[in-house]
Amino acid sequence: MNQIRQKIGNALYYLGVLGLPLGVGAMLGYHAADQGMRWMPTMLRLFLVVCMASLLAILLGRWLEGSAHEETPAGKKLRKRVTFFLVLAALLILTRLSIFWLQSSSPLTDLTPEQYNALFTSDLQAYDEFDTGLSDQLAVV
Repeated sequence: MNQIRQKIGNALYYLGVLGLPLGVGAMLGYHAADQGMRWMPTMLRLFLVVCMASLLAILLGRWLEGSAHEETPAGKKLRKRVTFFLVLAALLILTRLSIFWLQSSSPLTDLTPEQYNALFTSDLQAYDEFDTGLSDQLAVV
């Protein structure tokens, strides 16, 4: 049973290690081929998902094969590499959440093209009035 667990852990580890270059290859492939897919947020979202899955496979693989921690006189301690991968996975998750936040709609993106053009025209008129007022003040000074 222990050998099977170790083999599964080893396989998951190497699957994760191979997944990270696949994510980087997808990113570089996008720039090389430019098939019309937007980098932000579509391709970046895919890249982050592949990297997160790879890192989690590495962590799970190391845990299953028993090399995620080391015995110390004080007890079990996570290895530095495992801690690094945990922090990196957390950063990827935060990046993915920030992309989700950036994709949320704003008051301007919710407008129809007609409403946007009307708002733009009224803003342009207001800026013209402000410019005229500043010019008059400069003339007074």
